[in-house]
Amino acid sequence: MPPRRLVSHYNTIGARQDVAEQGLARARKRRRGGRSLLADVARLAEVSTATVSRALNKPATVSAELRARIGAAVEALQYHPNLAARMLAAQRSWTVATIVPTLRNDVFASLLEAAQARFEEAGYTLLVGASGHDPKRELHLIEAFVARGVDGMITTGTAHLPDVYATLEQSRVPFVNQGVFDPEGPYPSIGFNNRAAAALAVRHLLGLGHRRIGMVAGIAQDNDRAAGRIAGLRETLEAEGAPGWQAPVVEEPYTIEGGRRGFRALMVGSDPSAQRPSAIVCGNDILAQGVLFEARESGIAIGSELSIIGFDDLELSGQLGLSSVRIPTTEIGKLAAEYILKRVAGETPPHAIEVRISIAARASTAPPA
Repeated sequence: MPPRRLVSHYNTIGARQDVAEQGLARARKRRRGGRSLLADVARLAEVSTATVSRALNKPATVSAELRARIGAAVEALQYHPNLAARMLAAQRSWTVATIVPTLRNDVFASLLEAAQARFEEAGYTLLVGASGHDPKRELHLIEAFVARGVDGMITTGTAHLPDVYATLEQSRVPFVNQGVFDPEGPYPSIGFNNRAAAALAVRHLLGLGHRRIGMVAGIAQDNDRAAGRIAGLRETLEAEGAPGWQAPVVEEPYTIEGGRRGFRALMVGSDPSAQRPSAIVCGNDILAQGVLFEARESGIAIGSELSIIGFDDLELSGQLGLSSVRIPTTEIGKLAAEYILKRVAGETPPHAIEVRISIAARASTAPPA
């Protein structure tokens, strides 16, 4: 027969287990008629509701043993914190928003994925809007997100309607422009200089010996990134290119078909006596892929007869042997999320952050024949 003290100890453990099981049964019964409450978690974990709240919102303020106990209770009850109560207590919505021009481009998908991962780590939900390159639609989306009380906003580029900036400033919502580097501008930015990036592509072709260089660009209207790349091409050719060569530029939507049309406009123009480019810079890799497909179907040897370089360095471009300006989109997305989180926390991050770009040289660029 065990000693009386040991029997008493076993009885105490058994009683506590019975109480816990009874509490769990009552909580589950209540849950069938609705969601579990913070008090249920506290009762099952044998702590106060204040301790549960601290463990969920500020885990570092409670001991590891308490965190484990409360975590087990949360899991057993399948408890989900009441967002409304959390918002009220912290005076935050725990949501942020990102607006991109389109969801059809892998570049923006990569930006969103990186930003979402960082926001999730910090307990935030990311809302996404696509403007379709329409400034008015972008303004409508921003007004809608602000009305829903988002804690921060990531926009793309700097070319926004004045009402966009007015809305964000009046509502005091922290925001940052991604995909651009504008240290002298009035608004925060994270990205790269699009003129310098286009100049890098042009210098790559000049270094191979090309002097007749054309461009299939994106639509420059309402798109400061596309306009910057066109300006970078022209400025670099004027400074370093062949004298007298007027670099032809065709603007097309960022589609495969747009690239095909751009190729035909540059290479199959109405004047057969005109000099054709020996190399084409494209506003992004999607346009470059269209140019490459149309050139191949026209019987032109890529590299030896025509060099093509894109922008963004998409995964498919590597498989196609397409040279491209490599943009660290994942880094930009993460840095943009970090900027918003620091602003929400009351910190003052750098006004402008520049990422490093480079040339991914492949078979589509070679010395001219």
